[in-house]
Amino acid sequence: MREMAAVYGSPEIIANYGAETARLRYELDTINQRLGEEVDVETSKRRYELKRQIADLKSALQRREGACVYGSPEVIEEYGRETERMRQEIETLQNELNELNNN
Repeated sequence: MREMAAVYGSPEIIANYGAETARLRYELDTINQRLGEEVDVETSKRRYELKRQIADLKSALQRREGACVYGSPEVIEEYGRETERMRQEIETLQNELNELNNN
């Protein structure tokens, strides 16, 4: 039920909820493996790490996108490049997570 819940609040609250859900999923998979059920704990652990990284990056990106940046054109351009790098990293991590979920 937790994975299907609608969560409202600040980006930090939503990110924390997602990270906690992923942690609980990993813990459940670990318990299931100990009970003898077939669970790939390494995949579960990687899935948890990817979700945490994505949540952290999304939170940081949201703070960056609303910020006013002052400085030389070089400083502003560098800020924009870093913001774009973060977007691309989120996309890369999300693609990796989707591949894990499809296997």
